[in-house]
Amino acid sequence: TKANRIKFADSLSTVLISYLNHHFNMNLGFCAPTAMGSVSKNKLLVYPSILSAGETLHLKNNFQNVDYKIYNLTGSVVQEGKTSNSIPTKNDLAPATYFMQLKSKYEIYRTKIIIQ
Repeated sequence: TKANRIKFADSLSTVLISYLNHHFNMNLGFCAPTAMGSVSKNKLLVYPSILSAGETLHLKNNFQNVDYKIYNLTGSVVQEGKTSNSIPTKNDLAPATYFMQLKSKYEIYRTKIIIQ
């Protein structure tokens, strides 16, 4: 079922993040703060968090003209740009778990999204 696939993808992403953090010191869960800011304790709220490739992510927080990046589980950037309170996802994103990062002037926000 769809719920089981989502639960499995979530479990798999947790295991992969732990593996990458431990063996490659990638610190994906979640990435270390940069010199320009710190990782925000405020939650980045996006909806829907489970979507199909080509659909638009909407941001509940007020982010205008903020840099964003979407990473796959290997840490490669698969999409990047600037926000306008919504982010259209690429049509060619494979079904998987991804991590999204928004970097404002003073803070870094991160969240997980699932493309089904």
